[in-house]
Amino acid sequence: MVCSSGKLPTGSVEVFNLAGRAECCASPPGLAVASASVRQHGRATQWFVALRSLRAAPRPHGRVDAALCRSAIQACARARQWQWVLSLLGELWEAKSEANVVAYSIGISACEKGGQWQHALSLLRRLLRAKLEPDVISYSAGISACEKRGQWQRALSLLSEVVKARLEADLISYNAGISACEKAGNWQHALLLFGELLHVQLEPDVVGCNAGMSACGKSRQWQHALSLLRQMVEANLEPDLISFSAGISRVREGRTVAPGIVAALPDGEHRVGKGRRQLQRWDQRLREK
Repeated sequence: MVCSSGKLPTGSVEVFNLAGRAECCASPPGLAVASASVRQHGRATQWFVALRSLRAAPRPHGRVDAALCRSAIQACARARQWQWVLSLLGELWEAKSEANVVAYSIGISACEKGGQWQHALSLLRRLLRAKLEPDVISYSAGISACEKRGQWQRALSLLSEVVKARLEADLISYNAGISACEKAGNWQHALLLFGELLHVQLEPDVVGCNAGMSACGKSRQWQHALSLLRQMVEANLEPDLISFSAGISRVREGRTVAPGIVAALPDGEHRVGKGRRQLQRWDQRLREK
């Protein structure tokens, strides 16, 4: 649990002190030594040692060194220790030390990986309050955090903020938005996002197409699902097993296949080829009815 004061959570102090016992010495290390230690342990994902080195570093005027703290934040994020990431960001905030967009983006991404969409959005708002401009990476992490927890409306809201900020949303952002709509069974918004993706001249990938097909499938919009499958072929994308499964389920419901789709589907690896053959068999069986 993250303390509101931004200090290290008390529940982990004993482990934290034990892990950093080797770092303890009679006099604190110089800033340069501490900085090298934090960077070294950050690369090794030994987040607890990196934190210990940060705590042992000198604090001119009682302030934590911003560069050291950002290195420790990165180390904790790599180890998926989102609580500690929030704690360190809170410490930077309270000490009015410099926390740049990169540090916040790392924090948002850590929250996304930890399934903490509320904290991810909170960091985005704090970033704005600090008069820093979020970049596409920051927004994409926030959108993904909302997507993973089924918060499709918030995901779409963040995507609209990207447009308003005149940032160029990337494929990751759009895919996360489409996936969020898919989980909610909102096929209309999923298709709108897919169309917007094409409008801004981004090239769709298999992930986005599959999410769109699945969104249509949940609402039995098999015509749209198969249309996406055809677009995959036309875009020279090789459908995977998920794509074929979506196509097969739509055939079962709709009792037809758009002309030429099956014939246009490319052969792939063994599993994909098996899915293609199954789709062909369904097509043939339904045509005979």
